[in-house]
Parts: sequence; structure tokens; C-alpha cells
Amino acid sequence: MSGNAEYLELFVAEAQENLQALSDGALRLEKNGDLVVVRDLFRAAHTLKGMAATMGFEGLTQVCHGLEDVLDAVRSGAQGMSPGMADALLAAVDAMGGMLGGIVGGGDGGPADPALVARFHALAAGEIPPAAPAPEAAPAAPPALVRQALDPQLPQAEDGRQVVARALADGGRVARVSVVLEQTCAFKGVRALLVRKALERMGTIAWTRPAGKALEEGAFDEGFDLWVASSAGLEDLEQAALRVLEVSRANAVAVPHDAFNVAAPQTASLLSPAPTLAGPGPAALPEAAPELLAVPLAMAGEMTLQPDGPAVAGVARDGAEAPATQRQTLRVSVERLDKVLNLVGELVTAKIRLGQIGRVHQLKDLGEALIQVDHIVNELQEEVTAARMVPMEQIFSRFPRLIRDLSHELNKPMELVMEGREIELDRSILDEIAEALVHLLRNSADHGIEGPEERRRRGKAATGTIRLEARRDKNHVVISVEDDGGGIDTARVREAAVRKGLLSQEAAQNLSDEEAVALIFAPGFSTASRVTKLSGRGVGVDAVRARAESLGGSLRVENYPGHGTRFRIRLPLTLAIVQALRVRVGREEYMAPVVNVIEAVEYQRSDLKRTHGIDTVRLRDEVLPVTRLNRLLDVPGGDEADLFTVLVVETAERRAGLIVDEVMGQQEIAIKSLGRSLKAVRGFGGVTILGDGSVCLILELASLLES
Repeated sequence: MSGNAEYLELFVAEAQENLQALSDGALRLEKNGDLVVVRDLFRAAHTLKGMAATMGFEGLTQVCHGLEDVLDAVRSGAQGMSPGMADALLAAVDAMGGMLGGIVGGGDGGPADPALVARFHALAAGEIPPAAPAPEAAPAAPPALVRQALDPQLPQAEDGRQVVARALADGGRVARVSVVLEQTCAFKGVRALLVRKALERMGTIAWTRPAGKALEEGAFDEGFDLWVASSAGLEDLEQAALRVLEVSRANAVAVPHDAFNVAAPQTASLLSPAPTLAGPGPAALPEAAPELLAVPLAMAGEMTLQPDGPAVAGVARDGAEAPATQRQTLRVSVERLDKVLNLVGELVTAKIRLGQIGRVHQLKDLGEALIQVDHIVNELQEEVTAARMVPMEQIFSRFPRLIRDLSHELNKPMELVMEGREIELDRSILDEIAEALVHLLRNSADHGIEGPEERRRRGKAATGTIRLEARRDKNHVVISVEDDGGGIDTARVREAAVRKGLLSQEAAQNLSDEEAVALIFAPGFSTASRVTKLSGRGVGVDAVRARAESLGGSLRVENYPGHGTRFRIRLPLTLAIVQALRVRVGREEYMAPVVNVIEAVEYQRSDLKRTHGIDTVRLRDEVLPVTRLNRLLDVPGGDEADLFTVLVVETAERRAGLIVDEVMGQQEIAIKSLGRSLKAVRGFGGVTILGDGSVCLILELASLLES
């Protein structure tokens, strides 16, 4: 295989981030055609090309080079925006994604697609007519000027001057961030660009020293400087730089405003000469950077821990050497975090066992010691769980492209609005729920959003809107997929149910609208009249519900006829260690995760009524259908008890109760898998080890109610 295997993992991770940046940028370009977007795309393509060339992947390098030529032609004004540019960009992303997959599989990615390269050449040569003239590079307002007398060797840096002008005009500031890499750093250029990308998330880079390709190629000894226009604090800028691997020191100093000679935005006059810039360094201002390059940092199956590191020598704001406590980063594999979390689960079990021993033998000293142990274990559990949490952005970022492609395929103008990208969820749950969200988004695009003509007839905008939102709700995350389409047509649902033999004509007509909507959760159900690539196979909403419930969550649907549909997925933050109710059924004991239980209510035998052949109890103003858990599990005993407890469980559109003999308490449990041979057993979600060493089954309440 070509390339240096030692750095392959880093290359793949960063290449994936660049491909995502190209995909996101192509969608933005298609929407507004902003020249700033073209520049961002050029940087990503140029960076990816450089990395691919360094690793020896010629095919990938050639595709990047062709893409770079197209973007450079538009960026320089030689060519205008073309209608086919976004399509070509996305085609390139798909092609490069396939090549990257081949590289991960041990190959070199293969050769570049000649048709794709030819397409790039045609776009770069202007053979495809432009949609509109390229926008002006300079803003309408006169640019602010940096006083060149501060450094006679400073070339005219138009972009840098504009960045400084905007920052000062908005009341912001410019900081110089000086970064020193570890002496053993192998890829200095890559690390420098990672620092640059980290700082670009907090502001705008005006200059770098060294500039341009010198920074990209690591043409510096150990350190480099970046001038950043940002409202972030100096310490925040330092921390952002220090999170990059192999950065040993970072120091940020504010550049005084009077060091710049700035023209007001309304005029072109120059202010009086300003004094020399403050702060350490051989020169006050850097060379101009003709190109802004960035390599985003990706973990690709890894997490980033940020423990408090030792004191790191830094430069005080007055220029003197001074110690500074900085946070350093450490890359840890998810597998290792999983192992640590499993060990924490074992600690939780041991803690419960010790507590039982202390109570049985009345060991006061042990009880006092366990209070401290309990505190430490809980804190350790929280820290490890937090380390596994990743933002929803990791899966949300792939959906704009999905909706764009569906819009073209279905010939329905639609846009995706996303909120809550920063909400964090356990990585294992996030990976499991991603495919379920794809189902819901495709369902909204295909079944929910109407065609443009139909929307106009209903007085709606021709472009449909799909909203994807994540929000935190105590120990849960709620993800909703909402569209402003026509809603669920209950008449069509009834018709489809009769056609598929699920209900008789009479039974279908007797259904309420809520009951009709609930039919969409039936396995194999679909209202589509024919099978297409998107629908008609009956695999969709029922699979989403099954996936959500297997994760200890639930799925609900809200129907607004004529106005749209909203699906809500409610998920626990983590699955490894959860709170559960210890319940008794006959002589058997089980664990019921509280995430599925709305409440537990005690009843007497006389409260149990028979209504239409179904056992029910009165729950405030509601008649609640109930089922005896001992009958579902075929466990003897419990039917003649005078006092029993009902666990009120809510799943999808249904609320029901499970009768147990006794709730014995609530405790933390560490969930263990049933294993492959028992994984398909309905009604159980795993096992846990109790304090006395016995094994206890964990109930999967949602599936029990359906059995």
C-alpha cells in the first residue's frame, strides 16, 4: 500500500473531515453562491490534495487537483459560478469517499474517474455557461489599512486588512497567538494547520507567520504565530491551540488598537501614524498569507479527553516568562473507554454488595467508609460517561446532503432546518439511532412534504421545510423530526390496513383518528401503492420504534392534518449504567429500567375492573389497560394477591400498565448483554449482577406490552 502506514489513521480521520467540509460547502454554494464559500472549499480541497500527495495516493490527488482548478478559477474571477458546480462538487465528494474507503481497506484508492476529471476541466475552462457573474472580491465599503510603516517589509495583505478593519469596527480585538510545538513533532505543517482550524472556529485569521505554503509545509523551527480577530478571551484562544496534539505551549496577547491605522467604514481617510505593536516577537506584523489553508481534526472512532495537565511554561502578558496551568488533550480509543465504563459498572455492583454486607452485619465503620466510596464511584461514573458523550453534530452533519438529494430525486423543493447540534449523547446510542433518523427524514420527504403545486393550492410556500431538533430533558435527549407537509391521511391509512388484511372494513371504519395513526407502527405497513427506492416495502417507522425501544427509549407521533407531522424519539443519555426498579413477580425478581416507567401506583384487588374483556384500573381521570406480568412471563403466583403495584409504561402512542406483586426499591445497575444466543428473546434487555452475586434479568417493558 502506498503511503506511510504510521500516519494512515491520522490521514483518514482528517480526510473524512475535509470531505464533510466539502459536502457542507457545496450545499451552501448551491444555496447562496457566496465567494467566501468558494474560498473555504478551495482551502479544503487544497489541504486534502496536499495530504493525499504526501501519502502517495495519486488518484485521490488527481481528483483534488481538478476540483482545486475549478474553485481557483471562480475564486480568482476567471470564471463565474456555474449551475453544475455544486453537482460536480458533490460528485467529487462521493468519488473521493469511495476512494477513501478503498484506502481504509488496504488499497491506494484506485485511479481518478476520467469522466469526473473531464467535467472539472470543462468547468474550469468555462465551457459550461456561468449562472451569474462572479461577485466582487472586495466589499463595498473602503477597506481599512494596516500602517505599513510598522514593518517596511510587509506586503500589502488586502484580506488581512479587511479582517482587522471589521474586527475593530465591531468593537472587537485582534490577538497574536504564539504557538510552540514539541521537538519530536513529525508533521509540523499538519499540526500548525490544525491549530489554525481550531482558532478559525473562534474567529477569523488575519495573518500567519510563516505565511501561505511555508506554514503548510512546516517551514519553521518549533514555533509560529497567528493573528486572530475574535471576541473570545485570550485564555480561550490559548486553550483552543493547546487542544491540538503535540502543541507544547501557546500564548495569546492582545494587539493594541492604536497599533493599526484604520479608516472608518464610511470614509477613505487615514488616521495619524500609530506606535509600534506591543508584545514579544521579532516583528510586529507577519507576512501576508495569500491562501488560507486548514486541516480539520477528526477522531474517526476516537474520543478526546481533556484532563488538567501539569503547569506549562508560558509567556506572561507583559512579555516575561511565567508559569501557566493549561489543559492538555489525550486521544483515547472508544474501546478503551468502553472497558473503563464496564469496570465502573463492576464497581457499582461491588459497592451495592458491600452495602448489603454492612447492613446485614451492622458494621458501622464499613457503612461510614461506603459513604465516601459511593461518592467516589458516582463521580467516576459521571466523568467516564461524560467522556463518552459526543455532540449530535456528528450525525446531523450528514443529513443536509440527504435532503438535498431527496429534493432533486422527488422533484420537491425542500430545506432542512437543524437545531441542537451541540446536544451530547452517548456514542453507542448515537451510532444506533443514526439510521433511524434517516428513515424518519426520508419518510418526511417522501410521504410528508407535498409537491410544489399542491403546496401552492393549500396556500403554503412552494419549498417544504423539515425540522430536525435535539434537546436535553433531564436525563434524556429528545430528538424530533417535523415537517410542514399534509400530515398523515387517516383515510388512506384505514384503506391500506384493509388492503393488507390487517383489519376488516368495519373495524377500520370504527377506528378513531388516533388509533388509525397508530397503525403506521404495524410491521410491514405502508400507504405507498407501489414499491420505489424510497418507500413501499413497509420498512420504516416500525423499525424506528423498534430501534428506539431497544435503546430504552420511545417513539411518539403527533399528527396535524393539513399542517404536518412530528415524530419524537426519547432516549436515555447512556445505557451502560441506569436507574432501575427492583420488582417481584411471584418468587422471581426482575429489574425494570425507570426510563420506561412513568410512575408506579399501588392498587387493591377490588380496584381491578374488567372492561370489554380487558383488565383495567382507574388512574386519576384515565382508564388504564393493565396486564399481569406473571402471565406474560409464565411465572406462577400473584393472581390472588390483595395488594399489587402497577408500573405505568408509555410506548409510542400507547400507555398501559404492568401488574407486579411488589416494588422492592430503586438502584443503579450495570447492564450486561444477554449474548448472541439470547439476544432475540423478546421481553428482556439484558442482565445485571446483584449485590449478593446473583444474576437478575432486565425487563424490556415496551416489547412485553406488545407480546
